[in-house]
Amino acid sequence: MYNQMTDSSPKKIESGMTQKQCTQKNIFRFGFGLPGFETLQLFRIISSRGIAPFELLQSEEDQRVSLIILNIKYLPIHQKIYRALTIANRINPSNSTSVDVYVILKASADKKKLTANVKAPVLIDRERFTGQQLVLERDDLPVDYQLVRK
Repeated sequence: MYNQMTDSSPKKIESGMTQKQCTQKNIFRFGFGLPGFETLQLFRIISSRGIAPFELLQSEEDQRVSLIILNIKYLPIHQKIYRALTIANRINPSNSTSVDVYVILKASADKKKLTANVKAPVLIDRERFTGQQLVLERDDLPVDYQLVRK
């Protein structure tokens, strides 16, 4: 369950930082890392007007790891993703205001297409300063959801 991931006790985490130190620096602890980056657990979200509504999920442990993310509220299928997370018991009305849901974006090799991995959203708990990427076992949520330019 999501609550198991968000243990808020101030304990030492792998990089030697405590939960309180993470909170002070706006760093989110991903207890299981991210798929492909399992050894990295500390990430910061970087927002900038120059790239809005996109943001960066930047590793604190390896500065070479930076992922473009987008809050699902900007996607036409955000309700479907939210419902899938609710059904999977990952979001409920009591924690939905402190939990933001993002998708990781990928540009095609020719940089003409931008897709979002809506099958594996990233949950960020801003109260507990924790995060987790979930893989939803659903055929109606694609790994490569194409974003359309307007």
